[in-house]
Formats: sequence, C-alpha cells, structure tokens
Amino acid sequence: NMLGGDLMQLLLIQTQVMKVDMESALMQMDQIMRANRLNFSLMACMPAVLVGSSFFSITSTSFGTRTYRARTQSREDMRMLLGEAERALAELTYSRNKSFASGMLLYALNTLFQSVQKHRQFFSPAEWRSVRLDIMTMSDNEVPVESKLNAVARLARVKVFVPEPHRVPQI
Repeated sequence: NMLGGDLMQLLLIQTQVMKVDMESALMQMDQIMRANRLNFSLMACMPAVLVGSSFFSITSTSFGTRTYRARTQSREDMRMLLGEAERALAELTYSRNKSFASGMLLYALNTLFQSVQKHRQFFSPAEWRSVRLDIMTMSDNEVPVESKLNAVARLARVKVFVPEPHRVPQI
C-alpha cells in the first residue's frame, strides 16, 4: 500500500502539479526577461554613452577655448598693426623726411594687409572688399593724408578690428 497506494499517488500528483506550476512560473519569467532585453541592453551601454558624451563635451570645450584664444590673438595683432599704420601716417604728416615716412607707412600697410589676408575667414565678403579697398587707398601716394586718416577710422570701426567682449568658456 505504501508503494502503490493512494498516498503515493497523491504525492506523485502533487509533485507533478508543483512541476507544472514551476515550469509556468519559469516560462513567465523568461517572457518577462525577453520583454526587458532591450532595457537591459540600454542599461548596459549607458556608461559607455556617458563616457563618450563627457569626452565629446570636454574635447569641444577645449577646441572652442583654443579657437577663441587664437581668434582673440589674431584680432589683437590686426589692431596693433592698424595702430602701427596710423602712427606711420601721423609720422608722414609731421615728418620732414617724407620718403622715409612714406616707406614706413607702406611697410606697415603691407604687414597689415598680409595679416588681414591671413585671417580673411573673420571677414564677411563685403567687409573684406571694404578693408582691402581702404588699405589700398591708404597705400596710394596721391590720396591726401586726411582721406587716409578717414580710412584708418573706418577700419577701426570694422567688426573684426573691434575687441571681442570677454566671455567665459562653457565647460
């Protein structure tokens, strides 16, 4: 009775019922895992995305700061060269040795023109034409000194020659 009786049969049935319940629970768990596979994949790649975005942010900030410094330095160089041309023009006005002063003015204008041409990307096409025309006007010996001084004043008002306002780089 113990091996083939009702008690043994009930135990076997209960074991089979528990086995079926466990398999259905495992099936439901597998189904939930398959449904969340995308979530787990996204969770696994999130640290890599955070590291990549941090690296991109730091890199772009450093390049932006470097570009800002280079642009500020080139603007300052062009302003200093414009001031040197203005001093040479003033020396031409008051000097007794006109040929030497004229040569110094041409040298200053040539240096200014080379710098402006090197940093042409800072100018809009209309500004570039205007700056080039003003420098050429200042280098012409037949143009009166007053007109050359007006050209220097015009150049000083061009956006590229005006100092850029101080900004704090974003990190």
